[in-house]
Amino acid sequence: VIEGNAIGVDNHGDLEMTGATLQHNAERTVVGRSAGPAFFNSGTANVSGSTFDRNGYRDADGIGHTHAIRNTGQMNISNSTISNNSGESVYEDGGDLVLDHVQIVLNSTVGITHARGHLTVRSSIIQNNVSDGIFVGGYGDYEGWVKILETAIIGNRGAGLRANVGDVTVQNSTISGT
Repeated sequence: VIEGNAIGVDNHGDLEMTGATLQHNAERTVVGRSAGPAFFNSGTANVSGSTFDRNGYRDADGIGHTHAIRNTGQMNISNSTISNNSGESVYEDGGDLVLDHVQIVLNSTVGITHARGHLTVRSSIIQNNVSDGIFVGGYGDYEGWVKILETAIIGNRGAGLRANVGDVTVQNSTISGT
């Protein structure tokens, strides 16, 4: 269990993580610095069988927030659950991210934000998030692509898929409001 840290995991090297639970990380501002994401990766990370639950914070005005996961490196997440997080749950910001058999459910804002880089979502469920299921375009200069394969994006309160820019491929997937 990785719990109660400003940043739960801050990886810049090579990391293999299996069966971990990250909870209640990045929930507040620490004196002199903001809380980071619960899991930050700029290296290479392979995560499997893990749970990211109740991480992050979001100010009442919605302006200040943290992420459960922020990736700028090479990251694979498989057979894992990302749920009940505040702020953006998964933020892809320039690396390569693969989500395979991942449930992203019941988060307080966007399920996945793709700002830049390469994102593959395969055989996953993105459901009942308070905002968009997947938001493509980020908040700055955009470059990269998104592939959504054999995935269910259902019951999110915003758009199932909001593709503002970029190259997005959807194959054998369901995007539904119910």
